Order: sequence, then structure tokens, then C-alpha cells
Amino acid sequence: MQQDILPAATGKIHIIADLRQVQNLPNMILSSGARMLNAAHPNTGTIVFITQNAFVGSMARVFSRIAAQHTFKMARSLDEALEIIDSILVKET
Repeated sequence: MQQDILPAATGKIHIIADLRQVQNLPNMILSSGARMLNAAHPNTGTIVFITQNAFVGSMARVFSRIAAQHTFKMARSLDEALEIIDSILVKET
């Protein structure tokens, strides 16, 4: 995605990260995740995390503070995430 899709985009690409099946996060998630987000391509748009797990949700909120140049949203279902993306796209037009 970093090498093929984002550089070819003519605008921001919004991302849905479905974390509903994630129960345990890797030990290095804070350092490696923050490093990846801080090096994210300029065409990276809003990142919507889908999770019902309180801990995973808390970690997503931590990322939103660590990588403040990106916009993060939380959703509890795919339908909710799609609604968030739809509302962002409406505002962009």
C-alpha cells in the first residue's frame, strides 16, 4: 500500500482497520506502530479502527495522540465505519 497505492492516489485514502478479531497486541505495538504512523504516506487519510475490545480501543486512542498529524476515528461495526467514511467523503466534495 505504501509503495503502490498511496503514491498513485490523487488525494487522501481513508483506511478501515478491522481489529474485531484482535485480542492481544504485540509487545512492540507502541514503538513500531508509532514509527509506522509517523512515516505514513502524505496521502493517508482518516484511519477508522473497528473494535469492541476496550484495551484495543485504548491503544488506538494512544496512537491518535502519538501520531497527531493523522485523524483517527473509532467504530464498533463495519457499518458504523462505513458511515464515518461516507460522512468524510461528503465533506470533501
